[in-house]
Amino acid sequence: MKNINFIFILVLSINVYCQGEQFNNTLIKGDTIKPTVEINTKCDSCFKVINNYYKLFGIFISEYYNVMDSIKIDLNNDKIDDYLIILSPLSLNIPDKWYQFRVDSIPKRLLVEIIIEKGKSKIRNIYSDIISNEGVFSMSYNSIIKTKKGFDLNFNKGNHYRFEYKLSFLIKENYISIFKIKKICYIGNYKKMSIYEYNNYPIEKINIIDTLNNDCNCEEDWNFLHQKYNL
Repeated sequence: MKNINFIFILVLSINVYCQGEQFNNTLIKGDTIKPTVEINTKCDSCFKVINNYYKLFGIFISEYYNVMDSIKIDLNNDKIDDYLIILSPLSLNIPDKWYQFRVDSIPKRLLVEIIIEKGKSKIRNIYSDIISNEGVFSMSYNSIIKTKKGFDLNFNKGNHYRFEYKLSFLIKENYISIFKIKKICYIGNYKKMSIYEYNNYPIEKINIIDTLNNDCNCEEDWNFLHQKYNL
């Protein structure tokens, strides 16, 4: 177990990352999602993958991203199914030794809202601080699940020392808000659960990446389980 003290923090702002000069962040141009990248200018294949696009869910997505997960869900209460999709950059999906070109130094997975209006797709919002950015061999993201009034994002990681982390969101008419976080820290079959509740707190004001990267700040709970059960 790591000898580090972690503090449970929800950062109340979204950081904007700018890598290089050619692309200044994840851009929305019409119905197109462009990547943030830092390119080795001697590599032709780099430019190919970031400048080619495919159409899915009615929008154009750079080949730099693949669709990691998605659900149909009414995001604006018009009784028409919209989409929530999770995009993952290639630099997080393929180990560096297999990847032949340099990409962004801080790759970001994206949660994207796609609204269907009059039969056409429209990107409403992109969130870059909600989905775990860990690589394929240590990934903590598990699933996105539609619920009666919104959706859940589920994360889990570990084996003997492990955690489960659930973010529960409500769909409002024009925005998404978080109303509950459920955290369970395990040592074997022993566990400690914590629940945090929020009142109408907008999704764009949270950043959970540091929390996920720090094993959901389970260190204190693991110490508690050690002492209580003499583990």
